[in-house]
Amino acid sequence: MPALPDQTIQYLTDVAEVAGRIVLAISNRQHLSELIDEQASLRRIAELAGRGALRERPMDDILAVICRAASDQLSGQEVTLLQFESADTIVAVATHGGPVPPGVRVVHPPGSLSDRVARTKRSVRVDDFDALPSADIVHKYGIRAGVGVPIFIDDRLWGAFVSTSQIGPLPPDTEQRLEGFAQLTWAAIANAEAREILRHLADEQAELRHVAELVARESPLHAVYDAVVREAARVLDASSAAIFRGGPGNAHAMARVRLRPTAGIHHAEAPILVNGERWGTVAVDSDAPSRIDGRDRLKPFADLMAAAIANAEHRDGLTQSRARVIAAADEARRRLQRDVHDGAQQRLVHTILTLKLARDSAGGGGDVTDLITDALSHAEEANRQLRDVVRGILPAALSRSGLAAGIESLAADTPIPVHLALTVPRLDPAIERTAYFTVAEAITNTVKHAHATQINVSCVLSADADGLILTIEDDGVGGAAPSRGTGLTGLKDRIEASYGSIDISSPPRRGTRIVARLPLDELDTQQQAGKSIDETSAVYQEGS
Repeated sequence: MPALPDQTIQYLTDVAEVAGRIVLAISNRQHLSELIDEQASLRRIAELAGRGALRERPMDDILAVICRAASDQLSGQEVTLLQFESADTIVAVATHGGPVPPGVRVVHPPGSLSDRVARTKRSVRVDDFDALPSADIVHKYGIRAGVGVPIFIDDRLWGAFVSTSQIGPLPPDTEQRLEGFAQLTWAAIANAEAREILRHLADEQAELRHVAELVARESPLHAVYDAVVREAARVLDASSAAIFRGGPGNAHAMARVRLRPTAGIHHAEAPILVNGERWGTVAVDSDAPSRIDGRDRLKPFADLMAAAIANAEHRDGLTQSRARVIAAADEARRRLQRDVHDGAQQRLVHTILTLKLARDSAGGGGDVTDLITDALSHAEEANRQLRDVVRGILPAALSRSGLAAGIESLAADTPIPVHLALTVPRLDPAIERTAYFTVAEAITNTVKHAHATQINVSCVLSADADGLILTIEDDGVGGAAPSRGTGLTGLKDRIEASYGSIDISSPPRRGTRIVARLPLDELDTQQQAGKSIDETSAVYQEGS
């Protein structure tokens, strides 16, 4: 075999060097092309987000676009976007080529890929899942290796971008290349979440406005119940919503709606407070805690429900009060008619008949002295009875001298001692009448029911002089309550009819204390004109 030329080694060395440079150039060009493609892909997604082209697309579509772009730049590698739903639970929200479909929730054990990302808040690489506690979970999906990159939104860990392989370890630059897409994912999610929050707020305000309009129109309670549970479930994206009357152990549903067939395992509720007392609750259930962020979002619905209930109770109470006032006035008129008929009228009839007898007797020359004396006696008694009736309707002292004089005359006729503290000027006649008959009825109730030895009555203006404060106290047996028919119901009706308020304290064996407050604003003249006689008649009835 002939010997090779002396220059062979040099030639081969030069060829190898040239070939190496060619291979390096090709490799660099390929890597540069990949970098250019990657940057172009990132730029396209960024431009789409910046121009708002993704704005009208659902969130899931936006994340799927990013996953597809990331997979393309990783030569078709599996890419999945995971969200940390709770401390130990992840949910797949988007994927491209990944074995875990969106919507799957997994409880990850300590030491797993996602757990390490959550704890370290850094990129994590696993080249062989067989050594990890999550081996059984990932093998179910055929995953052998993976890389996870954290996604932060407003400095909180939102989730992770994960690239997986069913063959073996991923390329060493996978973490670096995924980080660019993680940043785009952060921007897309943050913008989408902001838009979603604004949309939810707008929807929430619209639903609250709808319920508020029902309350303002004084719609029937069942209509408000149905609207509250329906709109609360919608706004909070809940599986179901309900309104319960009563407290724990004795609550029953007043209204209920179910938007999804499955019952939610997460629960939130807010109390319905009516006049400071717990009436019930409005509650929602959901299959995900993120859908119901606590009682704060339920509170406006609970407050509207409380307003509707309070309005309905007030309307019912006002209707019942008016019915009682009318019934009491009718009964007072009948009693007044009966008392006048049986008392003063009979005396006057007797007087007329006696005077006619005296006239006839005098015509025949008879003695009429006894007849005239008898007629005069009956006339005087009729006059006294009429005076008592008139004073019961509207005392002369009240009309002439005002509230203080009227109460003083009332106290003078009371069979037990009445101590007065009256520092009040002349007021509007309607106010004076209402105040007088309030005190009169309270004193009458005390005399009838309390077995008291004394009564204290005070009448003063409020500190800002815009109201009249009446206080009637006794040292009787106590235990008085409107529901027990002790005359306090009529007293309460009278005060509330004048737009006032009344507080009654009557503990057993400790006496009764009544504090009534009447506004000094001008009262409805039509209402007062229709009630003035009824009020005085009611007191006349009570005192009879």
